[in-house]
Amino acid sequence: MKTARLLLLAFSCLLVGCSSTPKVTTPPQNAVRNYNGTASVGDFLTISIDSSAQTITYNNYTNGETGTVAHTVNADGTYTITDPNGNLLAAYEVPGTVMMVEAANAGPGRDTAALITAIETAPASIVMFAGRNFNYIQFRTASGGIELGTVTADASGNITHAAYWSFLELSDRAAAGAERDVRIFLWSRAEVRNEDLGAQTPDLA
Repeated sequence: MKTARLLLLAFSCLLVGCSSTPKVTTPPQNAVRNYNGTASVGDFLTISIDSSAQTITYNNYTNGETGTVAHTVNADGTYTITDPNGNLLAAYEVPGTVMMVEAANAGPGRDTAALITAIETAPASIVMFAGRNFNYIQFRTASGGIELGTVTADASGNITHAAYWSFLELSDRAAAGAERDVRIFLWSRAEVRNEDLGAQTPDLA
């Protein structure tokens, strides 16, 4: 829960430019805005926000949780959500572009805190993405945290992907270190037994 809230706060700062003075902008926006999103634990959701009624309607296709909940807009632009099920807690929205939501009951078991990242629902085709590079950031609340990467799609829809995942990097190093430790142990045992290891020193690199 604390991790999700910190991530939501961090993204709010990024989206508003970390300015202490509210920016005065009056872009045209629809009263009802629709988003598709994913939670940091893998859930897929649709979210609809109605500014006139001050409600948020959501459908979690992963765990079946749905609801229409009330929200209020705070002085700093964040949303405080009143969810009878205690699922959605707070949110920040750039209207018609992106929405970040703090959730308490995400995951298959409806028991995991998560950050939901959602973008505006809009028609899309491969032509819109072909030949362009897109940076992404993937969140996890378990098994390794953040992953950074780049995705490129060609005109046929083939995707080239490159990423850095710190958990995988550290796991590979740990596995390599464990293998080396085992080899050193076996070599030491062989020396104690005066077994012939050959003329060359074992390669322990």
